[in-house]
Amino acid sequence: MNNETAAIDDVLVALSDPTRRAIVELLVRQSYRAGDLARETGTSRSRMSKHLRVLMDAGVARDERTDEDARARVFHLRPESIERVRSWA
Repeated sequence: MNNETAAIDDVLVALSDPTRRAIVELLVRQSYRAGDLARETGTSRSRMSKHLRVLMDAGVARDERTDEDARARVFHLRPESIERVRSWA
């Protein structure tokens, strides 16, 4: 298996969960903090952290610290990961 195939596999596994797909749908529209994503999806904060870790590990999402509060992270979609899957299919 080459690196490109492995990357596509990681994205598909990450998107196999309905909550993670809901997170991606939200991140398509705008960036969110983890607590806001948890509230929007009806997920606990601890479970949301696990979902976000899977999405980041697969390259689907990335996080960024805010200037106002270094402890707060804002999550963004990495559209190139979705494009990689689109180009494969």
